[in-house]
Amino acid sequence: MLTTEELNIAIEELLVKARSVFDKYDGAFAAIGTQKDGAVSELNTLHTQLMDDLQALANGVGLEHEWDGTSVRFKQNDGTWGSWVNLQAPSSFDYEQAGNPGVNTNPASANAKWLNINTAELFVCTDNTADANIWIGSAGTTVQPNAVPTNPTNSFPANLYNNQTYSHTFGGATDSDGTVTHYMVDQISSASLTVTAAEVAAGSPHEFNVADIASDETVTFRVRAKDDYGSYSTGITVTVQLKLSSIGVPGTAGFGVGIAPDSLVTAFNLTPMTGYSDPTHDNYGNYQDASGSILCYIPKHYVKKTHDTAAPYNGLRVDISGGADAGFALPRCFVNNGVEVAGIFVDKFHLGKEGTVGVSKRNLDPVSTNSAHNPISALTANGQSPAQQYDGMYAAVKSRGDNYSLESIFVFTMLADLADAHYQACFRAGDFSSCAWADVAPYQPKGCNNNALADNDDASVTYTGSGYSNCGLTGGVPDAVFAKITHNGQKCGVADLNGNMWEVVAGYITDASGNHFVLKESVDIKSLTATAAYDTANYDAITIPLTLDNTQVAFGNGTNQFFSGSTDRNSDAYKLDNIGLPMADTAVSSAGTARYGQDGFWRYQTASMCPIAGGGWDNAALSGVRARGLGNSRTASNTNVGGRACLIPSVAG
Repeated sequence: MLTTEELNIAIEELLVKARSVFDKYDGAFAAIGTQKDGAVSELNTLHTQLMDDLQALANGVGLEHEWDGTSVRFKQNDGTWGSWVNLQAPSSFDYEQAGNPGVNTNPASANAKWLNINTAELFVCTDNTADANIWIGSAGTTVQPNAVPTNPTNSFPANLYNNQTYSHTFGGATDSDGTVTHYMVDQISSASLTVTAAEVAAGSPHEFNVADIASDETVTFRVRAKDDYGSYSTGITVTVQLKLSSIGVPGTAGFGVGIAPDSLVTAFNLTPMTGYSDPTHDNYGNYQDASGSILCYIPKHYVKKTHDTAAPYNGLRVDISGGADAGFALPRCFVNNGVEVAGIFVDKFHLGKEGTVGVSKRNLDPVSTNSAHNPISALTANGQSPAQQYDGMYAAVKSRGDNYSLESIFVFTMLADLADAHYQACFRAGDFSSCAWADVAPYQPKGCNNNALADNDDASVTYTGSGYSNCGLTGGVPDAVFAKITHNGQKCGVADLNGNMWEVVAGYITDASGNHFVLKESVDIKSLTATAAYDTANYDAITIPLTLDNTQVAFGNGTNQFFSGSTDRNSDAYKLDNIGLPMADTAVSSAGTARYGQDGFWRYQTASMCPIAGGGWDNAALSGVRARGLGNSRTASNTNVGGRACLIPSVAG
């Protein structure tokens, strides 16, 4: 046990050493202004040295002791406690607090000193600007005003579409004194647009949801960046148009196809292809089904057909709208099962064959209705047994599944209208970059039609033969010219519409007596079989105001009016427009006009007629997206006649 004298000596040595260390602290603090890094390091070292020495001294003398803040006392020989001794140098600190200083501590002068009595970290103020103080700590802590991050960049799409879910990753914000950690979306102006999570980590997407809107709508919302200090940028206001239709803008990339609602993609068990949501991508609006077949989604839209004799219309101007604007009619293909549907899926290629399934894939030999050429009778999957004749196509397309229907004549007309609207918009803008077939007249999609595996008018369009006669493979042109054989002049479009194989189309028939009928809007087109397709109970009678004299003519006669442009869906004029037939004999001539691609019209009066569209590999200029043949009955069979499948929703959208 130490004597009292020895104890006093030990304590005195301890206090002397402590005061010596704190004298050095004063010197280190003074150096912070010019030698910050070295001074802080010295402070840290001295602090550690003092605490270690104090503990070693107490342990070394074996004294029982206790602390109160910066004060220590020792137990005496008689069991009583000695006086408290404060080891802090009286003038070393301006502040002693159980925490760190703040930007608003506002000391009277710079170089003020602060001790955090909980952590023993020492701070010196290097800038005492009011409410913007800067403090440097001995353990590396810096207290300073936070610079808010900059605003995000606005790269949000200009348009979103009905019943869609979109993912978008915001970016572009920076933080001069830290990092951007999150992006926040708020202040959305309409309930028609919602966001799944308002704040997401930087680099992660926001998920936006568009409601089932009744009309186009303009919506705004705010986007802010957040930094690691928890501060937000001032924010940007984003304006977006919510559109009923995603058909796009004629004359621009992506026009003519679009993004399908998630509900339809799920219902039909489809998979979006890579790039399906990018209007500039080759796969925009393209989907695959379980067989690997490729289909293009065509959103609901409205069309206005006007008699305009000026170039480039030359008798027919076609305009497209996303809504039912004045003078615009809904194409008949968007009405099914008594409801207006959100859009339709159309096979990208002529129907080919894989095993016993009819598929839509590139570079296949297309199936035909004749036993001599890749017969449809082999398409027996899904319990089907197609007859080797035109009406056998109703069963052939269902080899892929019950939801599939034979493409209608309404679809063919709609695709032709989109082609016209696209070219005319390109002409008005003086920019044909989004329409590959616009470089060679006639200004329509090209195809395999010259009976020599090439296009009759464009020598750059050549096909690989299928092995039968001069039939080409489906989509069988070089990649460099593929866009020339699609309805929209882009690789994302529907191919093989001009020539190669005539296509059996649904929706328009004659009965055994030769009376003409158009499919009722109330009928679900996928319910049509070879039998149901010729049950007149499923049809409305129509009067055809044309001479049907069993001759072949061509569409176009000067700049005479071709379509009525009727918006009355109950009228014969509307129905005639939608099956692609002209309103009067004055719209046809023996040679036709380049305005309509000189597409042929086989104006026959046939009992139990089964219409075909598009032309074959040997029809030259008469082939084309507007070509129509009425000369064969449902039991006909030809090696150059096939078809394609569609998926048409049965529910409103």
